[in-house]
Amino acid sequence: MGLIRKTLMVGTMGAVRGSSKKQRVAKAQLKELRVRTKLQQSQLQQQPAAFAPAT
Repeated sequence: MGLIRKTLMVGTMGAVRGSSKKQRVAKAQLKELRVRTKLQQSQLQQQPAAFAPAT
């Protein structure tokens, strides 16, 4: 983190973010991946008969 960003964070009492754009983008992508995974898991749980072996 650069000196300018640190100064702005302290001067504005935290109104300026301390994380870089790369960090924010990576965090957003990880959150989206988690949401997709949960959605896929819930879809699989709703249709267990489609994957059950036929007898």
